[in-house]
Amino acid sequence: MSSVDAPTPETIVEIHGVKYHRHENGGGLVAETATVDPTAYVGPNAWVHDRAQVLDLVRIEDKAEVRGNTRVTARAKVCGSSIVDDTAQIGGSVEIHNLIVRGDTQLLGSTVFWAEHQGFYLNETARDPRPSMAELCRSSRT
Repeated sequence: MSSVDAPTPETIVEIHGVKYHRHENGGGLVAETATVDPTAYVGPNAWVHDRAQVLDLVRIEDKAEVRGNTRVTARAKVCGSSIVDDTAQIGGSVEIHNLIVRGDTQLLGSTVFWAEHQGFYLNETARDPRPSMAELCRSSRT
């Protein structure tokens, strides 16, 4: 019996020694170190980096990026110029538009988070000197 190797995705670009290929569903760039289910959609201008996991029926659209050791699952949508980084988790039918989600933040359920322009941060770690969404909300009330 002869074994047949499964075809490997063609490398499109190599950045800092990491090879990226186009995802079959959407054409976005996925690092060889990342995990993206074939059922997930990665749009043509979107990126999945590092050891990020994009699973199930997730949609990564527009110029969004998923990085670090993040996990995006179920029917979540990451859109606009959003960045999901560190160990953040997004799941359920959460949608984020133009947000930066960092640290140990968990967004689960069915909420839509929308910012007109990128620059709002959702983070739960002290490592990031930028204010969290809760801090921004508190400061706008005073």
